[in-house]
Amino acid sequence: MNIHFPKLTKEQKVARAESLLGHFIGNGSIYLHKVIGYGSFGVVIHAYGPRNERTGRFKEYAVKCMCKLMSIKEHILAADEIRYHKEISGHPNILPYIEILQDDLWFYLVLEYCPGGDLFKEIVCKRTYYGDDALTKKVFVQILNAVEYCHSKSVYHRDLKPENCLVKDNGRTVLLMDFGLATNKKRCHEWGCGSRFYMAPEVYGVNREPYCAAAADVWALGVILVNLVTGRNPWHKAVEGDSVYDNFCRDPNALQNILPISPELNHLLRRIFVEPKLRPSIPEIRKDVLKIDRF
Repeated sequence: MNIHFPKLTKEQKVARAESLLGHFIGNGSIYLHKVIGYGSFGVVIHAYGPRNERTGRFKEYAVKCMCKLMSIKEHILAADEIRYHKEISGHPNILPYIEILQDDLWFYLVLEYCPGGDLFKEIVCKRTYYGDDALTKKVFVQILNAVEYCHSKSVYHRDLKPENCLVKDNGRTVLLMDFGLATNKKRCHEWGCGSRFYMAPEVYGVNREPYCAAAADVWALGVILVNLVTGRNPWHKAVEGDSVYDNFCRDPNALQNILPISPELNHLLRRIFVEPKLRPSIPEIRKDVLKIDRF
């Protein structure tokens, strides 16, 4: 007999996770404090660990709590997220994995706490990078480095966006996170996987053909670069029917007419926003980015 668990809404996930607040996990070493966010399959809770004897401060964690009352597919995806994050942890621009804990009802993915917030807020609310070409270059190269490292470990993120990058050092350091949609398959047929502003055309599955996961990540990196430089998205969806994207397909210089970008950046974006087999590699993108003085 198949057991079906209904899909929970964001509000239901938060309500269920809030029942954990005030409790200890990890043999009493970690105290679950407050909800600070949610991911693909769980809710993220700010937590306190043991006190540092030298500083007197309590260790802080971000704990992603994933309820075991999930479908088999969700269980597989949650297990993959834990495994992938553990495999690629250790890179300076990937949020550090600490450990995985569990009880009868929950998995607890314990990660380093990063109080600086996410890159989206840094771009949109604080406008940290607008007009600062040196800082934009520094941060984007960090993202390139993190994604390249993931690819070297056969981990393809598939949901690259500013919301999945945390910042510290006043926005000068970026940490890639949330591997809930990641895969180790080079070619995928899970169409519609990701966030619409950042999904490559082939990911929408109009032709129902498997797509290259690495090339899809490269497309998303191009959109993130536009975000950093302009604070805007190039289009709503990279599909036929989106007026801005349609205009770009007709005229590859169209973005330069509507966004405050330099000819050098426009040239790079024209190389990224093409069919998968023609997209540059991450080392090629890094090389071009480092040559650009003004975005």
